Amino acid sequence: MFWLDATSVETAEDSFLRIAHECHQEENFESIKTWLSRKDNWLLIIDNADDPELEISRFLPMGNRGTVLITTRNPDLRHLRTSDCSYHVQEMSDKDATELLLKLAAIGNGHGGDDTAKISAAKIVKALGYLALAINQAGAVIGQGLCSLDGFCDVYSKQKKELLESGRSQPQPGIEYRYSVYTTWEISIGRIEKMTEKHAALALELLRLFSFMHFDGISENIFKRARERYRKGSSSVIICDRSVLFKLMPLEWNQVLMGQALALLISLSLVSVDHNRQISMHPLVHEWSRDRIPEKERQEACLVATVILGMSGSLDYTLTDQQHRRLLLPHIDACLASGSSKFLSEGPDLEERLFIALIFSTAYDEMLRCEKALDLWLNILKQLPLNHLYRFPVLSRVGSTLLSMRRFRESAEHFRSMLKESSASDNRQGMFAAMFGIAHAIHELGEHQKAVDMCKDAILK
Repeated sequence: MFWLDATSVETAEDSFLRIAHECHQEENFESIKTWLSRKDNWLLIIDNADDPELEISRFLPMGNRGTVLITTRNPDLRHLRTSDCSYHVQEMSDKDATELLLKLAAIGNGHGGDDTAKISAAKIVKALGYLALAINQAGAVIGQGLCSLDGFCDVYSKQKKELLESGRSQPQPGIEYRYSVYTTWEISIGRIEKMTEKHAALALELLRLFSFMHFDGISENIFKRARERYRKGSSSVIICDRSVLFKLMPLEWNQVLMGQALALLISLSLVSVDHNRQISMHPLVHEWSRDRIPEKERQEACLVATVILGMSGSLDYTLTDQQHRRLLLPHIDACLASGSSKFLSEGPDLEERLFIALIFSTAYDEMLRCEKALDLWLNILKQLPLNHLYRFPVLSRVGSTLLSMRRFRESAEHFRSMLKESSASDNRQGMFAAMFGIAHAIHELGEHQKAVDMCKDAILK
């Protein structure tokens, strides 16, 4: 059995020549391959063949006397298989992950240990997203006494990168994987950054944007719809003008470019895409991709992601638009959680952000997430001057949301205040909305005749 470390071109070549040395053969590629092609019952493991620049065929002997096993994050290498025998390794099962952690931490050899240890281990592997390499490093940290089993999650929540780097394997060529989980992903990013093609630049931009959305169920259609609305000029584009996505697609949506960018991220196992073009990231990759963005750039990246989400939506009430707004909600939650403090702050692009906030609050309202909707409506109101186009529609939505929350007295008072303001500015649409809002609220409070009279009065006016 021969183990070839394919982490890089250099380590692969060194490992292959080491086979010749160990087997007393001439140390060149062709002699080793010729020798193997004449031998029976051997196994060549080409491990960590992630580098797309590595030409794997250089290391494959002729014939069928032995077996080659390749481990890689690059799905393009499936073309090398001689039969239908490729297997995509998912995250570990809860049981296997827990046993592995306990074994690596030298606690009961993975099968023993008390129930308390197993419960603690189960929490750790869940926090690590059942990712084998991360579990391996966590086990090393605990086994080395750098952190206790019980205390791991608390330390991990505060110092993820430092903790996982502490558990990285020591370099042992041909045996141990020499990189930490974070370093592995950084190497992937480094490869993309060296590329000069447009799709590589887009891949880096997409990874930044994904990291502020929810890690699961990111629809490619979000970006397509946003690009189409950008072209139509249906809202201000101040923020989007700063995005690589729109700079690379100045005239129209480019499906080929998007496909190439996603294929690059998939080839490095940074994202996965299902048959519905729904993009997902491992939670640990998702968190790492956000944390690696410099602090001074993070707010801008979050703002661009937030605006793209909003631009993909609309305030229309067709079934398609309502369904799309519902699909946006997990990503709206994620974006607002990352940058809510400055989303509606003063700035030259405030008008664009106000429109985006209207779409978000409408989405919350439709799904009866009233507290979220009300909070957003009120924050929008703080930024609207008395004569703003959005003011009375937003005032009306505040009152309606209070009604949905069964806060009828507050709703009635709110609509009375709105009636006073709209009457003073002679805004008839605002007056009608306020009067019917009052009627609805007092009807719910049992004052039915007053509600009828208020409706009649509104109709007469």
